[in-house]
Amino acid sequence: MRNGVFSRRGTARRAACFFLAAIAAGLASCNDLGGPIEWATYTIVYHANDGSGGVVSTTHRHGDTHNLRTGVFDRVGYTFEGWSRDPHWAKNPDRIPDDRPEFADGDSVSRQAARVDDVINLFAVWIPYTFTVIYNANNATCGEKARVYIFAVGARLSPIQGMSFIPPPHLSFFGGWAMSPDGQPEFVDEDLFFDPDLLGNLPLENGGTIRLYARWLARNSFTIVFDFNSGTDAEGKYYEEKENEPAGRLLWLPNEYGLQFPPLSRANHFFDGWNAHANGSGNPYRSGDRFIPTDDTILYAQWRPIGATFTVAFNANNAAYGTPPPPRNT
Repeated sequence: MRNGVFSRRGTARRAACFFLAAIAAGLASCNDLGGPIEWATYTIVYHANDGSGGVVSTTHRHGDTHNLRTGVFDRVGYTFEGWSRDPHWAKNPDRIPDDRPEFADGDSVSRQAARVDDVINLFAVWIPYTFTVIYNANNATCGEKARVYIFAVGARLSPIQGMSFIPPPHLSFFGGWAMSPDGQPEFVDEDLFFDPDLLGNLPLENGGTIRLYARWLARNSFTIVFDFNSGTDAEGKYYEEKENEPAGRLLWLPNEYGLQFPPLSRANHFFDGWNAHANGSGNPYRSGDRFIPTDDTILYAQWRPIGATFTVAFNANNAAYGTPPPPRNT
């Protein structure tokens, strides 16, 4: 029995029998007096506890046995372990490993003691992923270095200076970490590894391995040109040039409202991001995207005519219940 009132199936059966008999007698008495017959209920409220999704609740009759909801919430970088009625225990990252939650997903439970406004709060318990990051020298000497991480906000990539990598000939400058030997760098030195903006790029898996490749460059600085592509900024300029951007430095791509230069505009158009080609056939980039240059680069503003239609699709994003509306043209 869990505190004598909310328990897994198979406990306190004798007490339950007496309790149910008392409830039945009370209901019969109410009926003799002409009053309505109502069975006492209680509500279970499920809290995501930093997981995705809002609060979910279910209502049940006292004395009935039922299963706890399953698959209610999700959390990137964590495994769901169970439910606890203690929110402080559920959030404690330093729990003893063998100290298990009160209830598992889908446990069969019942509530025997009737109370007014009876509510049971359950808080999701999460265990962070543990995984290995292998830093590949990518044609430099010293091969690979490995580090085991426990998923946690604020953790950083290991600094390149501590890896004793000797760059290959004619490629003397570190340009960031990529997911493939020739890929575009996605991380800079000592990057915040668990920044929410990066999570979608990582093949996170509990107990898994992520391999990052050092990108070595022949130059230590580059010129980045933002071509406004038939638009202008508030000063009437058609482009903005940034010279001597260091290799391996992270840039945040600007938006039309002057993130890095005066606001952009184009008659009868609205701004729609950046692209490696003026006609939009190259790699697209959104305002605010991370960008780590490996060469001199021109990025072209993209514009969509005002009044142009496009399709909006809705995604439930792991919601516990409900159906998103169908796509619609806007």
